[in-house]
Amino acid sequence: MDVNTIAERLLFTTVRLETQYPTGNVGLGTSFFFDYLFDDNHAPFLVTVKHVVKGTSKGKIIFICGNE
Repeated sequence: MDVNTIAERLLFTTVRLETQYPTGNVGLGTSFFFDYLFDDNHAPFLVTVKHVVKGTSKGKIIFICGNE
């Protein structure tokens, strides 16, 4: 698969977040990876909105993988 467009690139940087609250309730959300370059060093960040993770006690990151 050739990844040429911005939309195709975002497909492989977007992840699914599964969260669990102390009460046992679960939540779902999405996030994406952002690679920040600082003085020739890469710092990866996971970017999401606050309500996806606020108050959670556990979480999983689920990646989208391609076959090629």
